[in-house]
Amino acid sequence: MTVTLRQPPPLATPLAVEPGGESSVRIHHGRTLIAEAASSPGSPALEIPGPVSLAEARTAAGRARYYSDPFFPACFVCGPGRQLGDGLRIFPGPVAGRPLWAAPWTPDPSVTDASGRVRPEVVWAALDCPSGIAAAEAADLGQDTAILLGRMTASLAVLPAAGDQYRVIAWPGERDGRKLTAGSALLGRGGQVLELLPREFHLLEYLMRHAGQVVTRTMLLENVWDYHFDPQTNVIDVHISRLRQRIDKGFPHALLQTIRGAGYVLRGRE
Repeated sequence: MTVTLRQPPPLATPLAVEPGGESSVRIHHGRTLIAEAASSPGSPALEIPGPVSLAEARTAAGRARYYSDPFFPACFVCGPGRQLGDGLRIFPGPVAGRPLWAAPWTPDPSVTDASGRVRPEVVWAALDCPSGIAAAEAADLGQDTAILLGRMTASLAVLPAAGDQYRVIAWPGERDGRKLTAGSALLGRGGQVLELLPREFHLLEYLMRHAGQVVTRTMLLENVWDYHFDPQTNVIDVHISRLRQRIDKGFPHALLQTIRGAGYVLRGRE
């Protein structure tokens, strides 16, 4: 999904959300176009410069030059004036010897939905500020130089859970005159971005929407595969196995559990 900001969004003001072309919407304030959002299935795969350990992220946290005199100390994402439970408190800094900025992040329950997963709009926000800081500092912009987000493309494979430890990383891209580009990613339990095949994504999404509940094979067949009969194959077993390899391999606590004779359940940390 790609979002393009055309004008600064007015605060505390009702805006009109209207369907655009296929898989797109537009946001207006009166006759003024504020923003557009559209599906971007043809976007190139993101190339991440390399993993960042939790220890590296902790060491880097708060060391960006920006924090010597933050322009937006109350920013919901990166503002140092925010207290625990109020905002995201993501404070990136440069990773020593690498063209990367990083920060640890443990999502607070205040930014989650009923399933305990961080709301999508919050994840977008978490990816925004670190990339802006990385782009500005790599370009050696002065503290008095303001930068504004113009366009952002994001793909949310898995929504993070409250209380789990993540790290946000960002890196500078190209510079074209006044235009700066940058990338960012949210690294999960194993230090890697979790990438899923489409069917695995839909399977995990359904399990997440029913987190803590036992999901039967019939429910999965009907809601993930759109089968209203038993195909008499091991298709569910194969995809459950693949999903476990993605999210549970190498960890002492399995999130995805089998309930013998009943089905499967996705649980959070215990």
